[in-house]
Amino acid sequence: MKKIQQRAKPVPIGAFADAFCKLKMCAAEDFKITVGSDNCTAFIYYKDKVYQVNPMDGLYEELKSMFDDPDTAQYIDLDILIEATPGILSSPQFLIKLVQSLNSEKGRSLLNIALMISLFAPKKKEETFWHALWPLDETGLLLGKAVLTAAKTYGLDVLAGKIFQLQIRDGLRVYNEKQRGIFEKVILNEDAQNDRVYFIYTISENNVIC
Repeated sequence: MKKIQQRAKPVPIGAFADAFCKLKMCAAEDFKITVGSDNCTAFIYYKDKVYQVNPMDGLYEELKSMFDDPDTAQYIDLDILIEATPGILSSPQFLIKLVQSLNSEKGRSLLNIALMISLFAPKKKEETFWHALWPLDETGLLLGKAVLTAAKTYGLDVLAGKIFQLQIRDGLRVYNEKQRGIFEKVILNEDAQNDRVYFIYTISENNVIC
């Protein structure tokens, strides 16, 4: 049976506004808000800054979509990926599947170089391996394929779940795009069964999204 992929539930514009009002203790009339076409992202213009608002399930599905192909998978935060995949080089399944996914001699050669570099590292062999893949492969697809292979090794939901928890922990670095920006968690209807978690973070210091 084909697995049906879960999708984030659309969010009414009023819920986005309520989450922002709760965080900033302001009124809806104090800011301008626009909602993305998927109804799972809102952009709020408030006091010369632009904020993005996402429900938690929307951010999680956005992360999972990065595992759709190696081109997007290569952009998963490398430090978080390293923390989420301890001991990955000790898994024969990972190495065998990664080699099988490479369809060029150059790709296999670059993988061997990365493995040799990590082999001679006195400590943190996995960290050395992941950091070596990025500069070796100009296209980044070798790194992307290694990420997808790690997902197959651990299980997509398992690895995505670990990475997501780490991204939320480091949200100020991962999501916020400005030096004095924010990354905040807001819960609406905390005492009800239909409570929902939102994350709000800064994406611009101007009134125009670039």
